[in-house]
Amino acid sequence: MAAGALATSATSRPSATRAAAAAGKSAISPSAAGAGVALASHGLKAGTRALLNTSPEPASNWVASAAEDTVVVGGLALALAHPWIALVVVLACSLAGALLVWLVWRALWKGVRWLARGASAAPPGHSSTG
Repeated sequence: MAAGALATSATSRPSATRAAAAAGKSAISPSAAGAGVALASHGLKAGTRALLNTSPEPASNWVASAAEDTVVVGGLALALAHPWIALVVVLACSLAGALLVWLVWRALWKGVRWLARGASAAPPGHSSTG
C-alpha cells in the first residue's frame, strides 16, 4: 500500500509543478501591467512638473498641486464607488494619451524629415506651388 501511495504522489507531482508554474505566469502579467501604469504615471507627473517649473510665477505650481490632489481623490472615490466606470475612464484617458503621443511623434517625425531634406523644401503641410 505504501508503494502505491508513493507511486501516486510521484506521478502527480509534475502536474502540480506545472500548475504552480502556470499560476506564477498569470501573476506576472498583472504585476507588469501595474508597474507599467506606475512608470507612466510617474513620467507624466515628472514631465508636467518640469514644464511647470519653467514658469516664473508660483501660482501655476499651486494650481497644479491642487488639481493633482483633486484628480487623485476624485479618482479614488470613483474607483471605490463605481469601479467599472473608473475602469472606463482610465482606459479612455489612456487611449487619448496614446493618441496624443502618436500625433506628436508623427508631427515631430515630419519635421525631422523636412530638416533632413534641407530647409529649401516647403515646410510639412504646405505646398511649394501657388
